[in-house]
Amino acid sequence: MGKMTELLATKEDVRERLKPFLVELARARQTEANLQDDVADLEAKIAASPDGLKLARLKEQLETAKEYTGLADVALRQATVEEFQRTGIKALLAGATVREYTVLHYTDEDALEYARQHLPQALKLDKKPFENVARVIELPFVMVEVVPKAIIARDLSGWLEG
Repeated sequence: MGKMTELLATKEDVRERLKPFLVELARARQTEANLQDDVADLEAKIAASPDGLKLARLKEQLETAKEYTGLADVALRQATVEEFQRTGIKALLAGATVREYTVLHYTDEDALEYARQHLPQALKLDKKPFENVARVIELPFVMVEVVPKAIIARDLSGWLEG
């Protein structure tokens, strides 16, 4: 019975030590939620105002302009490359020139085989899939450690005083 009393006393002590942290987090979350509500309310009022409606129209126009700019950019790049291929001239216009780049084409299988034989430093472990397997299969070179992680409830409003 002494051990149980000691455990209960310890648990109560722990609760008392953690309670201020929990209450502080609950207050901080409540403040954040209130501010989010205030921001949303103000944004809704602004959106419904004449300036808000004008802003929405301008944003739509801006998105349309961005799309058109993207299309114009692609068209100019394509035309510039086509002119270079036709003429061989790299400096076609101020603001529209050609630069050549080297692009390598190979299969992953061929590259991995070469790297295994000649370039082992090019091989890098993809940790996520390895660790997924290592959690299930016992590997002699993997040490498994269980570490505690605090899980905090989303709703802490019960800890706030009325």
